[in-house]
Amino acid sequence: MSLPSLPTASFLFLTLTAAFSAQRSNGEPGFLSFVVSAYVLLVLFLISLHWFETVPHRDAATKIKGKALITILATSLNLLFSWRVSSQLPAGFAAFIWAVATTTAGAEFYLLFYLKEV
Repeated sequence: MSLPSLPTASFLFLTLTAAFSAQRSNGEPGFLSFVVSAYVLLVLFLISLHWFETVPHRDAATKIKGKALITILATSLNLLFSWRVSSQLPAGFAAFIWAVATTTAGAEFYLLFYLKEV
């Protein structure tokens, strides 16, 4: 019997963690929607990263579309987790979390679209 590959094991772990978290929500709509949306965004992000790695380097137009998709998904995840964390913190810490999240999103956009590839 062979062991599952790392991506398969990671996907299984992510799915089980999301299922256990959804079960622990006890029907609370806000927490359940957070778990489901985070799971869907993470799966889409990982699938798009895999797709981006398999696109040939000479296909520049497809690479730009892939970068845009990855940027949108990563920023969505960043903002989703920032929203969840900042809702549990005092206002000063929440403002810091949002400042870090927006700085990260801006840096991500700059690095993916304006910085030339080496």
